[in-house]
Amino acid sequence: MTVVSRSAKTCIVGLGDPIVDVLVKLSARNFGQLGLQRGGSVSLPTSEIDDLLAQVTDDGHRTSVHGGSAANVLKGLGNLALQQRSARFMGMVGLDDAGRHFHEHFKQQHVDPLLLTSTSGKATATCVCLLTPDGERTMRTHLGASSELESVGQLPEGWTHNCRLLHCEGYCLYKLELTRGAMRAAKQSGAEVSLDTASFEVVRNCWQSLLSLLQEGLVDLLLCNEDEALAVAEMAGVTCQGSDLGRMLAAQQFLLQHCKVCVVSRGSKSCLVCTRNGEHLSCDPPEVTVVDTVGAGDCFAAGFLHAYIGGASLQACAVCGCILGSEAVSTAGAELSLGQWEKMRQTIAKKLTELA
Repeated sequence: MTVVSRSAKTCIVGLGDPIVDVLVKLSARNFGQLGLQRGGSVSLPTSEIDDLLAQVTDDGHRTSVHGGSAANVLKGLGNLALQQRSARFMGMVGLDDAGRHFHEHFKQQHVDPLLLTSTSGKATATCVCLLTPDGERTMRTHLGASSELESVGQLPEGWTHNCRLLHCEGYCLYKLELTRGAMRAAKQSGAEVSLDTASFEVVRNCWQSLLSLLQEGLVDLLLCNEDEALAVAEMAGVTCQGSDLGRMLAAQQFLLQHCKVCVVSRGSKSCLVCTRNGEHLSCDPPEVTVVDTVGAGDCFAAGFLHAYIGGASLQACAVCGCILGSEAVSTAGAELSLGQWEKMRQTIAKKLTELA
């Protein structure tokens, strides 16, 4: 059994699927031949993942990186905070090289790996991430060993110690018992809970699970992108005449019936932050050249939550989210270099001082 070391530091805990991302660059024509909706993310059996890779014509432009939505957020938080607070990640890997590499990778990214290991023979999760020239990514995932983490009773003993925030990725909605149990434990320990909705397909496929967690009052901060916000409006039956922006704002108001803060990131457009208390604000991201959008939402969440945990204003949180998200879209894959993290620490620290 994994037992958490008892540290006096305030801690942020992440819950999600540690995934090896296989990044595949495709032409618009080759992507169109696959018949997939752009920008989505769904789980597939390993046979369909293999079939997809066999169909892809990519001229050999493939790379593999350590990924997973909540994992990326926690790596961002670990790199921004360094020794100021601790970051922990909970998930399950396979008894394979990929699983062993995840342990070392998290440590290198200043995250304590609270990783469970499957003994069933299932491999560590894999995600095929299809990248088109416009920078958009479309993901198809096989969860493998990660699918075996199903209940809060499997989580490491003492994981809530000094927990200030539990961050859950949207894919946790496929494991409702685990997610509800973890959120309840976090709230009972005095922590707040944040949830990133992950994908418009997750919102549609897991609507009842999402709604049940919201109605129980288990989510304090909800983060989504514009496609996910529009999916919320669709599933909630929110009616609003006019533009997508109007529907997004209506979706935020629906969500704020159940959570304290709702954040919608919108790529190169201004992000929208609303609170249950009636605060409304927006923030324009820095202008950058988009390489791809892999990990951009996760980096936005990391920047926002880093400032939030530090007690910054919501405007400052939005600014920090936009800064880190913009750095991510100007970088291939979800991994920033050591030099980039040093630059981001300095940039965000300076911005937080200016906005204090």
